[in-house]
Amino acid sequence: MSEHEAEDVLGRLAESGWASRTDEGDWVLTRAPGQILLAEIIRRFALDSGAWRRAAGGDSNLARSLEGHLRLDGQTLAELARDRQAQQDMRAQDRTVSPDECG
Repeated sequence: MSEHEAEDVLGRLAESGWASRTDEGDWVLTRAPGQILLAEIIRRFALDSGAWRRAAGGDSNLARSLEGHLRLDGQTLAELARDRQAQQDMRAQDRTVSPDECG
């Protein structure tokens, strides 16, 4: 990702109230990852239901269906990070099987 693209993403995060720029010019999260729902991130960056409604000529069935599927059971950014870390830990553990365990 180019610096310009990263600044655009960070600006959109700031517009959402999830990040801000410090006096030193660094970016920081302004909400805890446990308070940011994955569905919010997807809506903000990938699937704007209003845009889907407009693209479908005002047909809101598609937009409603997308919204229903985007609930993601309330999963947060922090939970996604924990799940990913757990998967990485399991893969690392699988790779470090001792010769005695192999038979």
